[in-house]
Amino acid sequence: MRFVRFSVADSLAVYRSASKSATRKRMYLCDANNLSQNAKLFKQIVLERDINGRLLCHESHAAYRLKKRLMKSPGKVEEFLTDLETRLLARGKQDMKSLVELKKQYEAENSIDEGVGGDTMFPWDYLYYARHAGNVFRVSEDPVLSYISKSTPRLCMASRCTSLGCVDNGRTSKRQFIGYLYMDLLSRDNKYKGNQNVNLQCIFSLFHELGHGVHDLVARTNYVAFHGHRSPPDFSEALSVMLEKWCWMEPELKRLGLHYTRTDPQLEEKWLREHPAEDLPPGQIPDYMIKRLTQGRQVTRSLWFLRQMVYARFDMAVHHPKSHAELLKMGFTKVYYDLMEKLWLVRAPEPEDQGHPHADLGHLVSGYDAGYYSYLRQCSRICGRALRVYIP
Repeated sequence: MRFVRFSVADSLAVYRSASKSATRKRMYLCDANNLSQNAKLFKQIVLERDINGRLLCHESHAAYRLKKRLMKSPGKVEEFLTDLETRLLARGKQDMKSLVELKKQYEAENSIDEGVGGDTMFPWDYLYYARHAGNVFRVSEDPVLSYISKSTPRLCMASRCTSLGCVDNGRTSKRQFIGYLYMDLLSRDNKYKGNQNVNLQCIFSLFHELGHGVHDLVARTNYVAFHGHRSPPDFSEALSVMLEKWCWMEPELKRLGLHYTRTDPQLEEKWLREHPAEDLPPGQIPDYMIKRLTQGRQVTRSLWFLRQMVYARFDMAVHHPKSHAELLKMGFTKVYYDLMEKLWLVRAPEPEDQGHPHADLGHLVSGYDAGYYSYLRQCSRICGRALRVYIP
């Protein structure tokens, strides 16, 4: 018996690794039905936003918020999401079909009968079978982790930051101290959970957050409201996505992948004692591991984007209704699960079990309202490609 929290880390561990579907389902339903008061608070927030937007002579809250963002209007966002949906959905259906086949094979091999159609994928089963699908292409995680320690990426980050090219912005460089980038990487009690960048406070996430840190350090603005990653959210992810994409490039994975025995003589001696009849592993991560890593990343990638599309579409549905009367009548839980079935291609739970998972979308009440589309990163990738020309 183990106590499992509703934290992201604990719930993901259950979804990815619990072999019994009943355990994964219990975790999902408990989480979806947790803190029921948040459903009422979320609806109240959305209704008040809609009223305020219309009082300010805007079509909706989204129309008000988007005036100061890169996309400028709800129409532009809808056009962007529709285009992305058109390009992703066919591949997503293909990937989901592969996952369902994998699930059917797994259930047959393990004599599992859930009492539902074999062509069904529930939200609590998705991550479990996505992990298994990834194992078909990826190398085992254990050998890879031997090459990716927390110290190697930090050294690589420092090296890369000191080797960046210069961009002339027309001002004379003062060559002055900018600030410290403080990294607190390991989990502990009472520490804020999750990956985030704050002024004082998984490797690819490390580089993603480094982008926010660099943005924060090098920004020079007159007002704090526009400083660093407080810029419009459809740009604030640009530097992070650029660095996250950079560390998936094969030459950079080679630089990141230094075997831990090469980082400390004591670790090397310990490894030799434990493996007396073997030679030391290669110092750098082998090419075949890199190839399998990059191939494995593409497995179910389309479904990852489509899941983000659910959140982006839900965001626009509640923040850009045709009228306030429509918003008053809107069933948020139904809208959310309809989008999950249409876009993420999973089957919703029975109505009595659905709960209110939409009320757990913290981004929509912390600055990303009418802006969650930014996490699809296509806008950010466009900005990122433009910025990347300055990196030698």
